[in-house]
Amino acid sequence: MEEALREYMKGFFLEYKAEVGKRGGVMRPTLLEMESYHLFISLGTAFGSGAFIFVMNKKLKHRQAKYIKEILVQLVLCLALFGIGAVAGEMVRTWSFWEFHSFSELIEMMMTDRQGTHFIGRVLFAAWMLPLVYWLAGRFRKETYQTDTGAAYDAVAFYFVIQHMFSRIGCYLNGCCYGKYYAGVGSVIFPTMPVDYPVFPAQLMEVAITAGIFIFLVVRWKKEKPLFGWALVLFGTMIFLSEFFMDQKGVLRIAGINMIQVTALLTILTGVFYIDKLQGRREKVQ
Repeated sequence: MEEALREYMKGFFLEYKAEVGKRGGVMRPTLLEMESYHLFISLGTAFGSGAFIFVMNKKLKHRQAKYIKEILVQLVLCLALFGIGAVAGEMVRTWSFWEFHSFSELIEMMMTDRQGTHFIGRVLFAAWMLPLVYWLAGRFRKETYQTDTGAAYDAVAFYFVIQHMFSRIGCYLNGCCYGKYYAGVGSVIFPTMPVDYPVFPAQLMEVAITAGIFIFLVVRWKKEKPLFGWALVLFGTMIFLSEFFMDQKGVLRIAGINMIQVTALLTILTGVFYIDKLQGRREKVQ
């Protein structure tokens, strides 16, 4: 049965086996040949892009060819912002450890991706840059972005929530971004960890919470209420609280919180701004 399952999973370019160990029911995920981390990030981008197109298509009243082009332009802008935002994500992760002594060393660590990245940096970067992008787009194009911009913000909210959900599944399969020592029910030992003791599956906790945020957004979207600000507030809150369950070895803390949590607080404040801004705009449009 197991061999048949392995062959089936190979057909989808993913080989993963989860077996229950003999240490009090501790689960031991074992990665096989394919890097599931990159696969799930790609799946997150694909499903997130699909949700983006679906939301934009539903929001735009007309179904003419120019609106299809408009949706694709907005999607490219979204993907570009989150792609460039990887630099911000690397800065957040690198500053969390504060292992650099000069600006040039910081740049070198970011270029070599020594400490990895964190998605909260991408989200905050996109949230800050979206108004500028749409302003520049309005300057170079004749169309007004009053109504389309609100639809695009809603679509971006769905995109980054779905992307993070799949990314954290990839983190779980990859054995990274794990939690603190925990030997209770659901604890996990990852073969790629530098330690050999059970930890809290913080990745799966974020997957579950992100799924809840997704459901919340769907309910608000059906009621035609703005999503982006609430998505930022809920996402930032989740990341802030989740960090208390994460492994904090070597992480710099200021007043009991780390740089990721500081970024999460900035994301929450940015979300509060968007709630007021987009809600006011939606009322004017209506």
